Amino acid sequence: MTDTFLAANVDDIIVVLGHQAERVRKDLQNSDVKIIVNPDYDKGLSKSLRCGLRLVSRDTAAVMLTLGNLPFIRPEIIDRLIRIYRKEKAPIVVPTFSRMRGHPVIFDTFLIPELLRARGNIGGREVLRHHSRELIQVEVEDAGILTKKDR
Repeated sequence: MTDTFLAANVDDIIVVLGHQAERVRKDLQNSDVKIIVNPDYDKGLSKSLRCGLRLVSRDTAAVMLTLGNLPFIRPEIIDRLIRIYRKEKAPIVVPTFSRMRGHPVIFDTFLIPELLRARGNIGGREVLRHHSRELIQVEVEDAGILTKKDR
């Protein structure tokens, strides 16, 4: 999954590890990514979200969030979302396939305080709901934005 983001025009990649953290860390040891381990990964997605957001640099314009079990996202989709974010200046950019929202999702950094308030296993969904009128949905012809890999 990190190879996809490394192949796209993403400046910094932060990987939050939880389950099997040491094994995954070894797999990533030669990758140009920042790694943080969430010891409370079993207490909900929001814990991992907060861990990763702590590593975001101050000069960052936006964050792109995705789950590690969505390995079928393509670099072209990532680059397209980034181009649309930069052009439209929308606070949130979400890819859709057959009108279903997928990943990765771009959030402008002014939304980080709201993302940090997430609790439980919902990630950024509450922020998406709260800003539903301001977000841009980008229809893509790629079900990879929805397809999860079984562990």
